[in-house]
Amino acid sequence: MKSFSFVMAVALALAATAMHATDAQAAASSASTGVGACRGSSPAANANLRKRPLGVRNEGATAVFVSCAAQWGYNPTQVITATVLLSNANAQATDVTCTLVDGVSNGAAFYFPKTMSLAANDIDQMVWSPSEYGGTSFSGFENFSCSLPPGVEVNVVGFEYDYDIYGG
Repeated sequence: MKSFSFVMAVALALAATAMHATDAQAAASSASTGVGACRGSSPAANANLRKRPLGVRNEGATAVFVSCAAQWGYNPTQVITATVLLSNANAQATDVTCTLVDGVSNGAAFYFPKTMSLAANDIDQMVWSPSEYGGTSFSGFENFSCSLPPGVEVNVVGFEYDYDIYGG
């Protein structure tokens, strides 16, 4: 009878653990280099872009738009931040504007523009947090549109998120 009680206690403990398992979250991130994630917004824009292993750089004389899509994460339940890593190869600081396009193309997309000054010969990140806009999470479909001045490049796009460990 004692072994039955022990087996029953273990079974009940495992059942209780399984009931709470769907609440277990883990943190993760998803990132892609600019060369794999970004494209010029038009053939003319592409003509001025240099796609190299570390990023996509505007080597033209005027600003060009690039569109970038972050890789889908593993079942994100809450997107904490979205990020674009940019570098400036110029001898002077320059302003860069990017827009986080959060969502899908069926009309459920939200647009969050940001501008930052990128120091000369420097690398910096532009970060969006849902709390800046009164939310708790982005959708998990993070896309970016950036106006790249000459000499500026997108190195990495990505996002940090929580996911349900047990897939529930």
